[in-house]
Amino acid sequence: MNIKNSNILVVGLGKSGIAATEALLSQGANVSVYDKKKLNELKPNMVNFFLNKDVKCFFGEEPKDMAIYNFVVVSPGVPLEIDIIQNALKAGVEVIGEVEL
Repeated sequence: MNIKNSNILVVGLGKSGIAATEALLSQGANVSVYDKKKLNELKPNMVNFFLNKDVKCFFGEEPKDMAIYNFVVVSPGVPLEIDIIQNALKAGVEVIGEVEL
């Protein structure tokens, strides 16, 4: 899997989502992150982490065009049945678990 310069969406922003984002950024990926919680529902330190990185953030709303992503990385505990994952699959985007990184 070629990570460098790939457009990757990380779904689920717990500890493992942060770790995945850091790993992907260190490998030269263009990273976006998504969490179902809205900005005011997230912990301030988590919000600051993502806002201080070169990361596009989607808090409480899904990206409009899933086809721009090469991969979607799903954090453990995020069900594959949720809309954002199903929309990625419909757009032909490869969905992988965090462990596969």
